[in-house]
Amino acid sequence: MTDNRNKYIFKNEAAIVLYKDSILDHSIGTPVRVEFNFEKIWEFKRQKKRRKFDPKKLHFVHVHPPNFLELSTLDINCIQGLSIAFEYPILFSIVCFDEKGKTTGIKSFRYDNGLIEAKPKLGGSSLLCLKLLSAKTNPNNSYD
Repeated sequence: MTDNRNKYIFKNEAAIVLYKDSILDHSIGTPVRVEFNFEKIWEFKRQKKRRKFDPKKLHFVHVHPPNFLELSTLDINCIQGLSIAFEYPILFSIVCFDEKGKTTGIKSFRYDNGLIEAKPKLGGSSLLCLKLLSAKTNPNNSYD
Protein backbone atom coordinates (compact mmCIF):
# COMPACT_ATOMS: atom_id res chain seq x y z
CA MET A 1 0.00 0.00 0.00
CA THR A 2 1.32 3.44 -0.96
CA ASP A 3 1.43 6.20 1.66
CA ASN A 4 0.17 9.42 0.01
CA ARG A 5 -0.06 11.53 3.18
CA ASN A 6 3.06 13.57 2.39
CA LYS A 7 2.54 13.62 -1.35
CA TYR A 8 1.58 16.88 -3.04
CA ILE A 9 -0.80 16.37 -5.95
CA PHE A 10 -1.20 19.32 -8.30
CA LYS A 11 -4.86 19.63 -9.28
CA ASN A 12 -5.38 23.20 -10.43
CA GLU A 13 -3.58 26.44 -11.00
CA ALA A 14 -4.12 28.75 -8.03
CA ALA A 15 -3.45 32.43 -7.44
CA ILE A 16 -3.06 34.99 -4.70
CA VAL A 17 -2.78 38.76 -4.82
CA LEU A 18 -0.57 40.38 -2.21
CA TYR A 19 -0.45 43.94 -0.97
CA LYS A 20 2.40 44.71 1.43
CA ASP A 21 2.87 40.93 1.80
CA SER A 22 -0.74 40.43 3.01
CA ILE A 23 -3.10 38.29 0.95
CA LEU A 24 -5.85 40.43 -0.61
CA ASP A 25 -7.49 37.68 -2.62
CA HIS A 26 -7.08 34.08 -3.71
CA SER A 27 -8.56 31.91 -6.43
CA ILE A 28 -8.52 28.33 -7.71
CA GLY A 29 -8.67 27.70 -11.43
CA THR A 30 -8.39 24.65 -13.66
CA PRO A 31 -5.33 22.46 -14.38
CA VAL A 32 -4.26 24.93 -17.09
CA ARG A 33 -5.65 28.33 -16.09
CA VAL A 34 -6.51 30.58 -13.17
CA GLU A 35 -8.09 34.02 -13.09
CA PHE A 36 -7.39 36.88 -10.74
CA ASN A 37 -10.40 38.77 -9.38
CA PHE A 38 -9.51 42.16 -10.88
CA GLU A 39 -12.76 43.76 -9.73
CA LYS A 40 -11.95 42.99 -6.10
CA ILE A 41 -8.42 44.39 -6.43
CA TRP A 42 -9.70 47.49 -8.23
CA GLU A 43 -12.26 48.04 -5.44
CA PHE A 44 -9.44 47.75 -2.88
CA LYS A 45 -7.49 50.36 -4.87
CA ARG A 46 -10.52 52.68 -4.95
CA GLN A 47 -11.10 52.37 -1.19
CA LYS A 48 -7.42 52.82 -0.45
CA LYS A 49 -7.16 55.99 -2.57
CA ARG A 50 -7.68 58.29 0.39
CA ARG A 51 -4.92 56.47 2.25
CA LYS A 52 -2.52 56.47 -0.69
CA PHE A 53 -2.71 53.22 -2.63
CA ASP A 54 0.79 52.24 -3.80
CA PRO A 55 0.91 49.92 -6.86
CA LYS A 56 4.54 49.07 -5.99
CA LYS A 57 3.16 47.00 -3.13
CA LEU A 58 0.92 44.83 -5.34
CA HIS A 59 2.13 41.35 -6.26
CA PHE A 60 0.16 38.91 -8.42
CA VAL A 61 1.30 35.30 -7.90
CA HIS A 62 0.10 32.02 -9.36
CA VAL A 63 1.03 28.34 -9.53
CA HIS A 64 1.88 26.60 -12.77
CA PRO A 65 1.84 22.83 -13.26
CA PRO A 66 5.06 21.09 -12.12
CA ASN A 67 8.11 21.81 -14.32
CA PHE A 68 6.40 24.62 -16.27
CA LEU A 69 8.03 27.79 -14.99
CA GLU A 70 7.72 29.82 -18.19
CA LEU A 71 5.26 32.60 -18.98
CA SER A 72 2.32 31.69 -21.19
CA THR A 73 0.92 34.14 -23.75
CA LEU A 74 -1.99 34.70 -21.37
CA ASP A 75 0.48 35.52 -18.56
CA ILE A 76 2.23 38.09 -20.75
CA ASN A 77 -1.09 39.67 -21.72
CA CYS A 78 -2.07 39.77 -18.04
CA ILE A 79 1.19 41.49 -17.00
CA GLN A 80 0.75 44.07 -19.76
CA GLY A 81 -2.88 44.73 -18.80
CA LEU A 82 -2.06 45.07 -15.10
CA SER A 83 0.75 47.50 -15.86
CA ILE A 84 -1.57 49.63 -17.98
CA ALA A 85 -4.45 49.50 -15.48
CA PHE A 86 -2.36 50.39 -12.44
CA GLU A 87 -0.04 52.73 -14.37
CA TYR A 88 2.95 50.93 -12.87
CA PRO A 89 4.93 47.78 -13.82
CA ILE A 90 3.20 45.39 -11.39
CA LEU A 91 5.14 42.42 -9.95
CA PHE A 92 3.88 39.12 -11.37
CA SER A 93 5.23 35.71 -10.28
CA ILE A 94 4.97 32.04 -11.20
CA VAL A 95 5.61 29.27 -8.66
CA CYS A 96 6.09 25.52 -9.18
CA PHE A 97 6.09 22.69 -6.63
CA ASP A 98 7.40 19.12 -6.92
CA GLU A 99 5.50 15.95 -5.95
CA LYS A 100 6.49 16.44 -2.29
CA GLY A 101 5.22 20.02 -2.25
CA LYS A 102 8.70 21.52 -2.23
CA THR A 103 9.08 24.80 -4.12
CA THR A 104 11.08 23.98 -7.25
CA GLY A 105 11.06 27.40 -8.82
CA ILE A 106 9.84 30.96 -8.65
CA LYS A 107 10.09 33.41 -11.52
CA SER A 108 8.99 37.01 -11.26
CA PHE A 109 8.48 39.64 -13.92
CA ARG A 110 7.44 43.22 -14.48
CA TYR A 111 6.33 44.78 -17.75
CA ASP A 112 7.85 48.17 -18.50
CA ASN A 113 8.05 48.63 -22.30
CA GLY A 114 8.94 44.94 -22.42
CA LEU A 115 9.29 42.03 -20.01
CA ILE A 116 11.83 42.47 -17.24
CA GLU A 117 12.76 39.59 -14.94
CA ALA A 118 12.44 40.70 -11.33
CA LYS A 119 13.71 39.33 -8.05
CA PRO A 120 10.97 37.25 -6.39
CA LYS A 121 9.98 38.13 -2.86
CA LEU A 122 7.61 35.57 -1.39
CA GLY A 123 7.24 34.56 2.24
CA GLY A 124 6.62 31.05 3.47
CA SER A 125 2.97 31.71 4.34
CA SER A 126 2.26 32.85 0.76
CA LEU A 127 3.92 29.71 -0.65
CA LEU A 128 2.00 27.49 1.77
CA CYS A 129 -1.28 29.14 0.77
CA LEU A 130 -0.52 28.58 -2.93
CA LYS A 131 0.47 24.96 -2.35
CA LEU A 132 -2.74 24.23 -0.45
CA LEU A 133 -4.94 26.01 -3.01
CA SER A 134 -3.33 24.26 -6.00
CA ALA A 135 -3.83 20.83 -4.40
CA LYS A 136 -7.50 21.56 -3.72
CA THR A 137 -10.35 20.45 -5.94
CA ASN A 138 -12.25 23.33 -7.47
CA PRO A 139 -16.00 22.58 -7.15
CA ASN A 140 -16.67 24.59 -10.32
CA ASN A 141 -14.07 22.70 -12.33
CA SER A 142 -15.42 20.09 -14.73
CA TYR A 143 -11.94 18.52 -15.05
CA ASP A 144 -11.94 17.10 -11.49
